[in-house]
Amino acid sequence: MKKLVIVSLLAFSLGIGGALVFQSRLSVPGTKPPTVLKTGTITSGQVTVGAPKPGGLSAYLDLGLGNLDISKPLSVKSLVQHRTALNGKSVIVKGHVVSTLLGEAACPSGNDSLRSGPGGCGQPRIELADTTEASRDTNYDLTVLLNETDQGYRVGHAVTVIGIVSATKEAVVVRKIQ
Repeated sequence: MKKLVIVSLLAFSLGIGGALVFQSRLSVPGTKPPTVLKTGTITSGQVTVGAPKPGGLSAYLDLGLGNLDISKPLSVKSLVQHRTALNGKSVIVKGHVVSTLLGEAACPSGNDSLRSGPGGCGQPRIELADTTEASRDTNYDLTVLLNETDQGYRVGHAVTVIGIVSATKEAVVVRKIQ
C-alpha cells in the first residue's frame, strides 16, 4: 500500500491520468501465457504444417563468417550454418526447389489479397534444399519469400536466388530481391 501511495503521488505530479495508469498497473495481477499441451500436424486442404521442433535450429551449427565468400553462390546448408552472421546481408543461394506456395495455392480464388487471416492470401514462397532426396535433413530446408509475380518455380528444379537474409539462432528466411 505504501508503494501505491508513493507511486500515486509521483504520478499525480505528472497529471491525474498518469496516476490512474500507474495505479491500474500496480493493482492488476500478473498473468501467465497459455501452455501448449500437445503438438502435432495441422492439415487444411492441400497445405500441411508441421509443429516446429522446440528450439528450431538452435541445436544446429551457427558459425561466424570466417572465410565464407558471400560474393559467390552459397549452398543452402552453408547459409543455414552461418545464419546469424549473414543476417541482414544480401546473398546468392543455390539449391533445388522442394516445395512451393505460388499462384492459386497462395491465394485461392475469391480471397481478398488485402485481407489477412482466414481466407486471405499467403506470401508466395519456395523451399530450397541442397538435394531433393527424401532422406535429407529437412531442418536445413530454406524458406525463400517471393514477390507475388514470381510464378516460374517447379519442384525438383535447380535455382539460384539473390535475397536478403533474416535470421536468428532458431530460424532463417531469405526474401528474394531479384
